[in-house]
Amino acid sequence: MQLFFLNDNYDSFHNLIESLTLYGMTSGLKLNKSKYTVLRVGKLKEKNGGIQLTNIDSFLNAIKCSWVKRYLDNTNTSKWKLFYQKILKKYGDSFLFECNISNTILYEIANKNIFLSDVLSAWSDVTHNLETQTSSKTSLWNNKDITSNNKTFFYKDWFERSIKYVDQLYDYKIKDFYSFDDICYIYGIPSNNFLKYYTLIKSIPIHIKSEINTNNTPCTQTTFVENILGRKTKRIKYFTHYKFKTLQKTPKPKINHAI
Repeated sequence: MQLFFLNDNYDSFHNLIESLTLYGMTSGLKLNKSKYTVLRVGKLKEKNGGIQLTNIDSFLNAIKCSWVKRYLDNTNTSKWKLFYQKILKKYGDSFLFECNISNTILYEIANKNIFLSDVLSAWSDVTHNLETQTSSKTSLWNNKDITSNNKTFFYKDWFERSIKYVDQLYDYKIKDFYSFDDICYIYGIPSNNFLKYYTLIKSIPIHIKSEINTNNTPCTQTTFVENILGRKTKRIKYFTHYKFKTLQKTPKPKINHAI
């Protein structure tokens, strides 16, 4: 038998039962409500004989976040997971759990599934409080801090090319974002995406750029990119040198001055 203590608040009781029920429905876990005992107690202070209670909001967030762990499990092929993948596919599926999610996205998802929206909201609150995100892992997509006309970005074709984080567009050597030509070369971005690229980088706020400038440890992807650009530079130098030598060796045509 599971035992819960609640303060004298009907809303807390209602939210707890509702969350437990929804969690069970969406994760394949069968809950038998008859085995749950809820004790409603007054607000007597602990020093006067009261009971120190668990924060209900934190408890509910913990339940919802445990659902995320089941969802992110790659070995989980349950039918309920496939249902939610269809909804999250628009935002990069499991990548959304790495993002600084905007309320606009939560509202969009809530129109399709209120439980999933609640889970994402709880996950966002918990991960934000942990403050484990670094500037090199600041997401480009679905990020409420990176917007244009109050809308977040998500370029599906760029995402499929493994472009996910601000750090991947940044050149640590010159302490600025890569030129569009470099981005096209590195990731194979179509040349007609010029406006999309500059709209994106112009929407990145100053505080994120400042954090990147102070971060002297580029992620593995950025190091890989710099190696690509390094090879590109070497090829250009070699080609230029080769052409110059070829021109030097090419005999000049003789001019016949005979009249």
